[in-house]
Amino acid sequence: MTLGKHKIRGITLKGIKVLPASEFEQMMTDAQYRKTYITTASGDRWFVYFEHLFFGKVEAVYSRDKKIVITAYHPK
Repeated sequence: MTLGKHKIRGITLKGIKVLPASEFEQMMTDAQYRKTYITTASGDRWFVYFEHLFFGKVEAVYSRDKKIVITAYHPK
């Protein structure tokens, strides 16, 4: 999976495969998303959730060490 496969309202991810967590989180903050909670996911990964007042929730999948964001998307 890659970040660029999905669209997140308010930010551009076209052509991006993965990002360092700090860079992704800065993009989310700049677009006025805020991190709401973190939980474990299958495959030794982490789900990190962000919310936006107008655009809704985003689910991001982080690597085991939480240093890389593998993919992110608006859940249906």
